[in-house]
Formats: sequence, structure tokens, C-alpha cells
Amino acid sequence: SLQFLERAWNKPKAEKTTTAQFNFISFDELVPHLPKFRENFPNIEHFEFTETNICTMNQINAIALVQGITSLTINEAGNPIFHKNWRQYAIYRLEHWGLLYINNAGVTDEEILTANETYGSLGELAIMALPKSKILNLVRRLELGEITREMTINEDFLATIKDPNIKEIIAKESLDYDPKKSDNLIKERAKLQSMIDLGHSVFHKFGRLEDEWKCILPIVIHRILTQYQDIKSYKKEELNKLEASIIMK
Repeated sequence: SLQFLERAWNKPKAEKTTTAQFNFISFDELVPHLPKFRENFPNIEHFEFTETNICTMNQINAIALVQGITSLTINEAGNPIFHKNWRQYAIYRLEHWGLLYINNAGVTDEEILTANETYGSLGELAIMALPKSKILNLVRRLELGEITREMTINEDFLATIKDPNIKEIIAKESLDYDPKKSDNLIKERAKLQSMIDLGHSVFHKFGRLEDEWKCILPIVIHRILTQYQDIKSYKKEELNKLEASIIMK
């Protein structure tokens, strides 16, 4: 249970713990607790997820919060992402934290190269979209040595970083996951889809009306002229309809 993460653990036993298995718990509920694993269990490096509802690539970003992972196992049971091509993105996002195995299969140098080529531009776009203040907080959180002490909010500190590997790590770490924002995004997408569907329906109806109007208009005109030929009978008929509707209510 997540509540036990907050308790004081026996230090010698906690230091011997190297594997964390999560079963029958929502991954989104687990995310806020991931940074604490390194505090409570300094040597933990193997993570396994079963029935945790991991369903998007974006959720993999949160696993980086543990800041150190040798092997990652996401089982098929209860994790829709299992049937997607998530391995390559997991390599891109986590290999700099020491990832060596995914679902018991070793990560190769070729896979790392391919993953960086495939998703490298994604990290670059993410870092470009971040405000300088958030980038500065990110650099400080990563504790990148002398770089952290040299940075100030008023300078373009990314331009001062000469090491391409450090730039790459910062770009990767700018890809994060917030369950609350994710829920809001899902709701907004649902609203947008509803508006798109409504707009499509309206345009479809307008198209049908445009096609059929030349047939409808003569019928409407003929009905109006017929009704007004005997205006008294028309008024009496409409009055009877009105009275009938009132009685039914």
C-alpha cells in the first residue's frame, strides 16, 4: 500500500532492497510517490508493473523520477501500453538513468542510437517550450555540478552548456508527466472531439439542405398558398390543433 511508503523503514533492510513490484494499483496514483523511492530505498534499481493501467507513452516519463533504474518490466496484464511499441521510447527516456533491461531483454547500443534518433527532436521541442525558470529548476534538480551554480534566470544558460550529452539529458528530462494535467487534457480532447462531431453534423445537414432545397421550396410554397386559399378553414383547423394539444397536457 502507498501509505507504507511514508513510514520509517529499517535502514539496513531498506538498503538491501533492490526490486519494487507494483500490482493492482493505478500508476497515476503512484506517480507522486516515485521520487521518494530513492530516499527510502537507495539501492533500488528493478521496477515491475502489473495491473497498473499504464496506457500511454507519456506515463513512462514519470518513471524517470526514481533517478536510477537498471531494469523495467511492464507486464501485459492490466497495462494497455504492452501492445504498443513502447520499448524504443522507454530506452530514449530512461537509458541515461542506467536502464539495461526491458522485460528481461537487454538494451543494445544500436537500440539506444535508434531511440535517440527517433525521439531526439521531441526532447528538443519540449525544452524550447519550457520557460527559463522551469529549465533552471530542472538543471538544479539534476545537480549538474558547476553548471548549476553558474546559471541565473536572466541568461540563456542552455547556450553556455558545451557538453552535448548534458544538453541531451536536460532535453529528455524536460519531458515529464503530471496525472492531473493528463486528466484535464483528456477532458479537453473529449470536448474538442464533441465540437468537431457537432460541426461535422451541422455541415452535413447544410449540405443536404442545399441539395434538397430546390425540391423542398416548391412544396413549402404550394402548402402556404393552399392554406391561405381558405383562411377561415385554416384558422379553425389550427385552433382545433392548439386546443387538442392543451387538453393532452
